[in-house]
Amino acid sequence: ALGAGRGRIMRQLLTESLVLSLLGGVAGVAIAYAGVRWFAVVLPDLLPIYGELALSGRVLGFAAGVTLLAAILFGLAPAWQASRTQLQQMLTVRGDSSIGARLGGRGAIVIGEIALCMVLLVCAGLLTRSLLAIAALEPGFDPDRLLTLQFRVPPGKYDSEAKIAAMFDRTITEIRSVPGVEAAALVRATPLNGNGERFPYAMHGVDATDRDRLPNAHRNIVTPGYFATMSIPRLAGRDFTTGDRQGSAPVAVVNEELARKLAPQGSALGKQVQLMDGDDPTWLTVVGVVGNARHFALAEPTLDQVYVPVAQKPLIFTEVVVRTVGEPMSLANAVRAAIWRVDPEQPVWRIRPVTEAVRGVLASREFTMRLLGSFAVLAVVLAMIGVYGVMSYMVARRSQEMGVRMALGARPVQVIGMVLRQGMRTIAIAIVLGLAASYAATAVLETQLFGVSRADPFTFTLVPLMLGAVALVACYVPARRASRVDPLVALRSD
Repeated sequence: ALGAGRGRIMRQLLTESLVLSLLGGVAGVAIAYAGVRWFAVVLPDLLPIYGELALSGRVLGFAAGVTLLAAILFGLAPAWQASRTQLQQMLTVRGDSSIGARLGGRGAIVIGEIALCMVLLVCAGLLTRSLLAIAALEPGFDPDRLLTLQFRVPPGKYDSEAKIAAMFDRTITEIRSVPGVEAAALVRATPLNGNGERFPYAMHGVDATDRDRLPNAHRNIVTPGYFATMSIPRLAGRDFTTGDRQGSAPVAVVNEELARKLAPQGSALGKQVQLMDGDDPTWLTVVGVVGNARHFALAEPTLDQVYVPVAQKPLIFTEVVVRTVGEPMSLANAVRAAIWRVDPEQPVWRIRPVTEAVRGVLASREFTMRLLGSFAVLAVVLAMIGVYGVMSYMVARRSQEMGVRMALGARPVQVIGMVLRQGMRTIAIAIVLGLAASYAATAVLETQLFGVSRADPFTFTLVPLMLGAVALVACYVPARRASRVDPLVALRSD
């Protein structure tokens, strides 16, 4: 009315939008910086990170671009709408007191916020339940008070199987003599350390000519006393003995899973299994059956496992596993010194407790859960701010209507109920859409889940209830403010 053109109005409103976005972007960078420092603290030590964990210039540039785009898009729409205002209508209508003002496009934005928030919450909930299920699994052995280390004898110095076997015998004898060592053994690969070998195997009566069609078994090479050291229960038969050496009958100990396949109706003791670990595979006679032990991962399917004695299959690489009386790392130097008494030039590495290997298996899943959970919490905060802002705006627009209703006898509780019903209808729509979007999104997570389905009823019930309760609080604050409108003030407002 005073002569401002459409362009002037749009420039003013866009400038305001850009200033707000700039302030938000600066605050976002500060939060991101603090968040990266926080992740550096909570990041599991066993999770490999290559390079410095810091803000990336490219990521900041992308974020700045998104901020600018949001400022333009969400500033342009209301600016365009304001520039098309009919002057006569605006000068005659009583301000923002239009009775029956509704949420409109702002409600659609809130619905989108809450729906996306629900997707993050559901995914974080499923990952949390999956991690708890994995952590509750029994690994098949007792990792407490177990120390492990690795070494590899030089083939030039130990150029025969007899020399390797003799060196291993002296080494394990020296380690067992260390004060504080409860039990000790050598093993080709300790569970959950990332090492291990699988080979096809055959049973009597099975065509072994096509190895590609044979089932695979995990083979491990151990010294006598390994199962007692690891607390892997012996279910039948015997452990390896010093008599199981080169020249004696090839023997094996199998786990319970493979024993059931070798003898579905009886005992697997005395049965034979042929492990295809070379050009001339040997038939191994089963002399013992032990419990199933998880080797590559806690969440893996139960493996067929074959154990053979070190004296019959001495290889240059091995690991030491020691059951200690006290804290495992307190004996690290003593155990290493025992190995050096046998060979002072023998390098030893990767000395660590077995419990660290167990934590390492869970580390990546735990970090993913924390990361997604942090994003979900942030999304909840943003969504609730959106709900509160839209409902407050709606209440402000309808303040005269609220005054009229209360002047005609409406009680405060009725006004609160009216505002809550409108807000919760929007929330209900968002939750329904969020549930559908969450179920579609969990298809991507399905391979990462364990012990829980992608349509887990508990998660898909708890998340909507929790989100609905938080949204109800966000709606209640402006609803209560609406119930306190003074009818006389509202009716006099212009």
